[in-house]
Amino acid sequence: MAEDAKILLGAFIKPVGLLGEIRLAPEQGIRGLIRPEVLYQLRGDRYFPWFLRSWKALEDGHFLIQLEEVDSPEQAKPLCGQPVWVDENQVEYDQESDGRTDLIGYRLRDQDGREVGVIRDILDNSGQWLAVVDVEKREVLIPLAEENILGVQDQERFLVVDIPSGLLDL
Repeated sequence: MAEDAKILLGAFIKPVGLLGEIRLAPEQGIRGLIRPEVLYQLRGDRYFPWFLRSWKALEDGHFLIQLEEVDSPEQAKPLCGQPVWVDENQVEYDQESDGRTDLIGYRLRDQDGREVGVIRDILDNSGQWLAVVDVEKREVLIPLAEENILGVQDQERFLVVDIPSGLLDL
């Protein structure tokens, strides 16, 4: 059975209340969730599940999440700041989304086919898109100009980019 594609949903930001609920800030362009039962934490190249007890959308666009096995603010606090993934088919996008968030979660490869990392975010820097990728424990911004994109494989979820010489060495 093929594994569903995962997409970065957002990050846990703070415990709320006394029952271990956690506020989650979604990535830009994500408006809602469609019947999620599981959220995932990425460790290395594997996804580990967090089963949901409940969730609800808040008026400010954030979500209030209750995870199984998290019953207190003390158990929730270590999760704060952690990115969270969800099955791609369970995300509802803003209608005005420009599509760039579709690349979040794709593996980025250089022109020689070497994997650089997973695209964690896409920034719009005055009309030029930049992929945010963690490379050797540091954040690197990689330009995604049309002439630099050598290939996109949606089914396998990777993007091949001609990365400017020396950019990964900075």
